[in-house]
Amino acid sequence: ILEATNGREALALAERESPDLAIVDLNLGPPGPESPSGFNLLQRLRERMPAIVLTVDQRPESIRRAAAAGAWGYLLKSSDLHNLSATVEIVLARSRDLRGKKPETEALDLATGWLMATYRLDQPAARRALVHLANEKRCTTSEIAQEILESHQLHSALGRFIAERVHASAREEG
Repeated sequence: ILEATNGREALALAERESPDLAIVDLNLGPPGPESPSGFNLLQRLRERMPAIVLTVDQRPESIRRAAAAGAWGYLLKSSDLHNLSATVEIVLARSRDLRGKKPETEALDLATGWLMATYRLDQPAARRALVHLANEKRCTTSEIAQEILESHQLHSALGRFIAERVHASAREEG
């Protein structure tokens, strides 16, 4: 557990230590060029890690601003320890899920798009084709998607190589 007394310290700690989660108080003292406000800190941490707001501020406007700034959760300091612990566990699990699935999801989306463009399929048909191939090869749809993408990349590279050779040969002859 790391603790910072202001936004500047929090940013420095986040950069140096790369924690899995930030718990941010919206009242970090007066914001300035050296020390961001709680909302600004949420925005700056947004791409690095999930953040939960823990504050005394119950105003709906603050809740909306925190959500817009990237907060994954919003708890009042009057919340009991069980609520804080449960929120931390849920946010950490969700963050791990998103980080772990992103490459798989990206490969599935790319392979689906390639199947749609190549074979003029709609999205559900392309996904069914991926599932069918995965079942046939006894592997996951992510593995099939990766194979399709690698095959497409190899085919494209081979096509470029052959085209360059044909072009070079034509120059030599002509």
